[in-house]
Amino acid sequence: MPHSDSPPTNETIAADIMAWLVAEQAEDGHPPVDLAPDTALMESGILDSVRLVQLVSWLEESYGIQVTVDKLTPEHFATPRTLAALVTGLKSGG
Repeated sequence: MPHSDSPPTNETIAADIMAWLVAEQAEDGHPPVDLAPDTALMESGILDSVRLVQLVSWLEESYGIQVTVDKLTPEHFATPRTLAALVTGLKSGG
């Protein structure tokens, strides 16, 4: 999913996150979900504690980052857009 031909933008990272979440939901036998960059992931039930751990693992593998405990906040994991901003910040050393 992550794009290798150029550095990913927040937009492409958010799209990758949405695609991963949709695929995971389908794999678990849930009905298809319609995600947007500003979909509230926890409030909508798309992201629970188990899925959060899986998502963090996928983000770390896909983008070569390390998500430390201090980054596991509701603000960072609120929407695909906020997650993309977190990934971008971590990729640039933040």
